[in-house]
Amino acid sequence: MPLAAEPEGATSPTAADLAAAVTDYYALMPAGTDEGWTRLTPNFQTGIAQNRQYYDSFWGGVDLVLATDISGVPPDQAEATLTYYFADGRVSVERTSYRLVQDGGILKLDNSTVLSSRTA
Repeated sequence: MPLAAEPEGATSPTAADLAAAVTDYYALMPAGTDEGWTRLTPNFQTGIAQNRQYYDSFWGGVDLVLATDISGVPPDQAEATLTYYFADGRVSVERTSYRLVQDGGILKLDNSTVLSSRTA
């Protein structure tokens, strides 16, 4: 359930809110890039994602992504283990941390850092 717009002085997102935002984003992928793009801040869109063409190209090479072991750390952090199943047969497992921000009443991914990566 999306978060409603918060009035000034409202409390920060909970750990569950932060984890749900990451869960919901990856549940859209790889087929839901139009919706997924809207869940990224402009900072993420032009930084990590580089641009819409690169973003679509990356996700076009992914058959399946699973997000597991997701935890939120208030006020604005989350971590998840991502398992990417690529169309060329590669499988990559990454532990990633995120910074999220409220934008229009929705928690959006603002930045991410890969903490560890391995080929499965």
